[in-house]
Amino acid sequence: MSIRIKCVVIGAALMIWWVAKKEKISDNWRSPSVDDGGVQFLAFTDVHYAAGDDRINGAKKVQKILKEANREKKTAFAAILGDLKDEGPGRQTREGVLKNLDEISKTVAKNWAKKPVFWVIGNHDVDRLTKAEYKKAIGLNTPNGYYSSTTENLMVIVLDTGFFNETHEWDCLSCATGSHVGWNISYVPAKQRAWLRDTLMGAEQRSLRVVILSHARLDPPVTPWEAQRTSGNADQIRSLLSSPTVALVLSGHDHRAAHSPTLVDRVPYLTIPALVDETDMDSLPFAQITVSNCEVFVKGHGRTPSFRHNACKNEWKVL
Repeated sequence: MSIRIKCVVIGAALMIWWVAKKEKISDNWRSPSVDDGGVQFLAFTDVHYAAGDDRINGAKKVQKILKEANREKKTAFAAILGDLKDEGPGRQTREGVLKNLDEISKTVAKNWAKKPVFWVIGNHDVDRLTKAEYKKAIGLNTPNGYYSSTTENLMVIVLDTGFFNETHEWDCLSCATGSHVGWNISYVPAKQRAWLRDTLMGAEQRSLRVVILSHARLDPPVTPWEAQRTSGNADQIRSLLSSPTVALVLSGHDHRAAHSPTLVDRVPYLTIPALVDETDMDSLPFAQITVSNCEVFVKGHGRTPSFRHNACKNEWKVL
């Protein structure tokens, strides 16, 4: 066999191996199977709709992600991890940002087939608005910015990290100052921590697995950059989340999303990169996730990593 033919054969073999590897990862999206009690859902973050007045691309990105996820008929819900909207030139008023919210929330509703959406409040979401105004604009009818809901055997817990300390929350800080709500300080007060503790105890008693949604990061920061984008009392939150019932902790806010995913006390923490920063429409960052009784599988897109974690076997692998 000539050298030329050998190169062709080896090249073809490598191509078959690579295609098979990609297909294996793709097939793993369906494992653990929803037929075995697994729940599938979609997660993305930091759309920053209208940032720099770029409303067209912001809407197109959200539309493309939702259409992609809708191909999986058993996807149960979407999790949007905060900073849905921004301001943009000509819309730096209360009326302007409400118009932004109206436009982007209609894009979500139009492309998400009436499935549930779990909304997390980010710092930009309450620029020029109160939390009550933001929740009303997107149709979130909960007493607080933190809440929980159960889908099949999975409980979703949404945290509100939008506080500076025990008593001072982000609520419309920029209404008076004209500046953005502080992005580098976040906190979860004692009342919410007590609610979280009780909610987790209830989930454990009902043998439910739990997914935590947060805007600010909750995993231990590695760099000063990450520390500024991590909740100021994340250590207190992590102590509550060190439970066999917690399957996954998801966050946004840190646009770079470096040093993620990570495993803390056998619980995986994943920060999803910001949608606003990606200009390639074929590399948008989002995650399709399956959670079962023992296992979590994350199929990452764009800069979002894929990984598998089996809590029963204590197996952890970034793909």
